[in-house]
Amino acid sequence: MRVCVVALLAALVVAPTAAAQKMSPGEARTVFKEAQELYQANRCADALPKFEKLAQATESPNAQLYVARCLRKLDRLPESYEAFSSAIRIADAKAKEDERYAETRSAAAAERAALESKVARIVVAVADPPEGLQVRLGTLELQPARIGEPVAVQPGSVEVHASAPGHKDFARTLEVAGGSLSTVAVSLEAGTKGSAAAVDTSTEPNTDATADDGATAGPPVLAYVALGVGAAGLATFGVAGYLADQRFKSLEDDCKGGPCPEEKRDDIDGGRQLDTIANVGLVVGGVGLATGAALLLFGGSKKKAPPKTEAFVSPTLGGANVVVSGRF
Repeated sequence: MRVCVVALLAALVVAPTAAAQKMSPGEARTVFKEAQELYQANRCADALPKFEKLAQATESPNAQLYVARCLRKLDRLPESYEAFSSAIRIADAKAKEDERYAETRSAAAAERAALESKVARIVVAVADPPEGLQVRLGTLELQPARIGEPVAVQPGSVEVHASAPGHKDFARTLEVAGGSLSTVAVSLEAGTKGSAAAVDTSTEPNTDATADDGATAGPPVLAYVALGVGAAGLATFGVAGYLADQRFKSLEDDCKGGPCPEEKRDDIDGGRQLDTIANVGLVVGGVGLATGAALLLFGGSKKKAPPKTEAFVSPTLGGANVVVSGRF
């Protein structure tokens, strides 16, 4: 699918927003023409900043689509995936008032789908986010709105780091494969910043008899484990359900209410697999939260402080894996 130049220019002119006032229609045409010529000459490094300027000034999903295409040609695949996702969201909102944007949405969805096997996606879910929370995926600093949403990353080793004033740092290195969707549930403990590293390097449990003075300061270890798994499962349910919904909306547009052509078979199967992942996440989340709640109500522990636990739910196209780690 392609978005014609005429439709793009028309959209830039007829869909002004508050941000669009930064660029006049005449300037928008000039910038687009220059960027288009550079793109066609395969000079994407030069075309990209012009398309980005156009997308920011006009909030045009068509300009954002070309941003994603430039990033793809420059082999910046995680950024390209994110830009395609942005184009889909903007086009979907604008298509409710102008059906021309449905073509942009379909083009962005199809081109993003081609990248799914080449990037990994990670959802960082934070329970009760503290004031001043900062989350980083590798070198990417996550904005608050992106916490709890899937973020595309390069397959391989990725460090997840979270910190907040008055809390211990959280750090975890994940190995992620292309096409995978992983959820990391983070719970920051109150304490001195940076002290989590000392806990992670410890290999011996505390056997000092004086450490246990009989105080019942926290719920049982398994309650935290179960609640972590429950939170991760529900986050996976939300993410996979959203992706499945987007996939089937795209198919409805492409198939026009009739039987889908054979070339859409992979998209149909992928949507069903995402539906299965969502259901697995819902079951895992429900069982985890119910178990954790029961343990909190009826369990007890002699530990002075709750343990450090992390839960991971890593769905794949064939199902979902749940991994829980903790320091007892």
